Amino acid sequence: MTNEKNQKTYIQGIRIFKPFDGAPDFVIGNMAINPEELAAWILANPSYTIEGKDRKTIPAQVIRQRDGNITITLDQWKVDNYHKTKKEAANSQEVAIDGTPEKTDDLPF
Repeated sequence: MTNEKNQKTYIQGIRIFKPFDGAPDFVIGNMAINPEELAAWILANPSYTIEGKDRKTIPAQVIRQRDGNITITLDQWKVDNYHKTKKEAANSQEVAIDGTPEKTDDLPF
């Protein structure tokens, strides 16, 4: 499921459902994970991963739709902002004549 300007990218392999009638108040919803479908989606969409503190992550949002259904979608803003920042950092790095990045601070090491 591709995303354009206002379209959501749904994470395949994860399904979220409204709580069943009579469920306790603390139950927000039910979820089913299909490991094979989720793994295939992750492998098919490597650009959706971002570097977390100590591992790669896929940012997601849990959305309550107008009809009350709950879905999980890719947090496209976070992915786009991450890749934009990473690209800007790579483009702003000064390069010495020998092709190695030049140091831009005054530290001798």
